[in-house]
Amino acid sequence: MKASGDEYYSERLPDGRVAIFLKGGKMPRLHMSRVAQARWDKANYVTLSTRVPVRTARRFAAECQRNGQSVYAALRAYVESVARKTPTTTGPPGTGGGSPTNSDSQ
Repeated sequence: MKASGDEYYSERLPDGRVAIFLKGGKMPRLHMSRVAQARWDKANYVTLSTRVPVRTARRFAAECQRNGQSVYAALRAYVESVARKTPTTTGPPGTGGGSPTNSDSQ
């Protein structure tokens, strides 16, 4: 549904951005889209984290910077590459190995 000029108005915020408000005291459109995005993210994404020594983190960040990549992009790429490798050529510890397994079938 396309909104006409009578249904909303805009204001310039102190930081220079323009906010669009729906008339009738409703939530700003910008805020509504962020709420919808947050709901979608919550349903479709999860955050992975771990603790590492400071020296390791600094070396990793320096290597990422040399490669022109953020730490987060490098971590995401690594996790996604590992997740794509579902068939493995070694079995779980204690099974003798050598037989193909599927890491997603646990």
